[in-house]
Amino acid sequence: MKIVFCSFLFMIISILAFGECSYCGSSYYGNGCYYSPREKHEHHDDEDKCIYCGSSYYGRGCYYSPTEKHVHAHGKKCIYCGSSSYGNGCYYSPTGKHFH
Repeated sequence: MKIVFCSFLFMIISILAFGECSYCGSSYYGNGCYYSPREKHEHHDDEDKCIYCGSSYYGRGCYYSPTEKHVHAHGKKCIYCGSSSYGNGCYYSPTGKHFH
């Protein structure tokens, strides 16, 4: 029941997000993109949202990310933690460095 509710919630969020998957143009997030190398919809149009699930959170907790961490689109902030810093110090980056 909880998984069904979460799936329904993600569907509603994706419809309201207005973004499109970079690979197939769908407004949905999560599994089901046959054109993506990871078979997941990826939205690279808003740096304030995770490309995999549409959440504004950073760090652990993204169900659809291959690393289970939220990853945001490239922009002025680190895609892993949201910091405007450069270099070392990113707790969520695989390399420990901020990536913009």
